[in-house]
Amino acid sequence: LRQVPSKHPYYGGAIIVQTGLNLIPRFAWPGKPNTENMVMDRVFENFIYARAQIVSAKPQYVVDAYLTAGAIGIVVAGIVFGILATYMSRLAERWFGGYLMGSGLVFSALFQIFWRGNSFEFFFGTIFWSALLMFGLFQAGRAMHFLVPAPRGPVRRAGKYPGVQRPQRSLESAPAFDNAGVLPRRVT
Repeated sequence: LRQVPSKHPYYGGAIIVQTGLNLIPRFAWPGKPNTENMVMDRVFENFIYARAQIVSAKPQYVVDAYLTAGAIGIVVAGIVFGILATYMSRLAERWFGGYLMGSGLVFSALFQIFWRGNSFEFFFGTIFWSALLMFGLFQAGRAMHFLVPAPRGPVRRAGKYPGVQRPQRSLESAPAFDNAGVLPRRVT
């Protein structure tokens, strides 16, 4: 906060461009710049550490958001973070059979970056490659019949799925609410 924007302007799209370039694999771009060095340049430019010191002090996600566009960058990056975390977790649940296998195992194993955080380059790189790996695991699981397709939509629709019976409930057994509409009670 002491350096940007008073002594160094916001980075704007430069960090976003570096993040996009980081997604290109080194075998496709042999001369690709070292990501660690690109990220550490921000640390040195803002006098967090001197270049003579041997450290690895990459800025966190929220710091890169601030360096990109200040307070607005933090808000936008926070929304993107939330959308990505929610989407990847729900996708893992849908592909891998529910919460236990989907979020509990696959999402937690592949997307730990959501708990740890890191600079944009490492954060979005990890999300990208983890998403590809999750897709590969899903396809392999389907091909080897470890994962079977689940019916889309609610199963309780009568007649849509052969052999699935919808339970019948009478109005007498349905829960009712008191006058405030908050506390459930049984109708007698």
